[in-house]
Amino acid sequence: MKLEEITACGECCSGCAKRKEGLCPGCIEADGYVPEWVQSGRCRVHACAREHNAQFCGVCPAFPCGKMVEMIHWKQDVAEHMRAMARKAVPTLYLSDLDGTLLRSDQRTSDFTNETINCLVDQGMKFTYATARSYHTSSKVTAGMNAAMPLIVYNGAFIVDNATGRVMHSVFFTEAEAREIVAALLTSGVEPIVYSVVQDKERMAYVREKMHQAGQAFMDTRKGDLRDTPVKTDEELLAGDVFYFTCIDTVEKLEPLHAMFKERFRCVYSRDIYSDAQWLEIMPKEATKANAALRMKKMLGCERIVAFGDHVNDLDLFAIADECYAVGNAVEELKAAATSVIGTNDEDGVARWLEKNAK
Repeated sequence: MKLEEITACGECCSGCAKRKEGLCPGCIEADGYVPEWVQSGRCRVHACAREHNAQFCGVCPAFPCGKMVEMIHWKQDVAEHMRAMARKAVPTLYLSDLDGTLLRSDQRTSDFTNETINCLVDQGMKFTYATARSYHTSSKVTAGMNAAMPLIVYNGAFIVDNATGRVMHSVFFTEAEAREIVAALLTSGVEPIVYSVVQDKERMAYVREKMHQAGQAFMDTRKGDLRDTPVKTDEELLAGDVFYFTCIDTVEKLEPLHAMFKERFRCVYSRDIYSDAQWLEIMPKEATKANAALRMKKMLGCERIVAFGDHVNDLDLFAIADECYAVGNAVEELKAAATSVIGTNDEDGVARWLEKNAK
């Protein structure tokens, strides 16, 4: 289906019998003055779409609006119809969060999810994921899924080539910012995990003996990771170019730090969905899933974004998406911002939605 063939009300004239028989010139060709409307003049829907410089309602900057529902009264669930038409006619990037969204509770993508996404990608669907994880850990938990698109990792700090792991775009703190942050954390008694790049290699540095036990437990899950860099002193934390701080500690310590930094930097303050430990993640202001998604949208030649998520760190992504779907296990704040709520992560909600709607 071609975009230029879709009428303002979301129909496709190319298959219309009246047009084939020469009884109607077609809404687009007649600029809305079709025989059915000769008594009342130009089609209101067509006129409204042209006023908004849109081919049809589904790609209008004002979509969805009450005016559309009132004017296209003959079509049930007109908003969903328009979204479906847009997905078919306009290059669309499908972008999913991982943990709690695409991954099941066992921190893996299921065979069904892998097979469904692989099949749809083979058919031309542009799919990738945006995660707080690194390229290293996200590759492990999505083993079996062959999406060839670049990946958004570290909550938007990096965009990486899925095939090679090569960093295609990155955002770092200035040296002064990194020193200010680590000084404030240490003064508050919080021992961070500091992510940086040293001589083109990623590392995550920490002083294990000073960390909260929840932080130590997290690092135990990363044994064997090539980035794992335990150091002896806090002075060694800031080697290289720093792009991410992970702090795992008590609410009493982390909440004031979140308040201190949230206006100047990108902060994610939430409880871990697996351990329920309190986390504070601090990134450069520009390091967001939304910014990375918009960059990737342009990179891939897409015009729309359909996003999936489960937690507060997906709110910025939802804000820039054309459609956004919260899985059934998502936090209420994200559900309130969503286009709709779909099945849970353990029900393969994202893959089942894609199987039904992304063909």
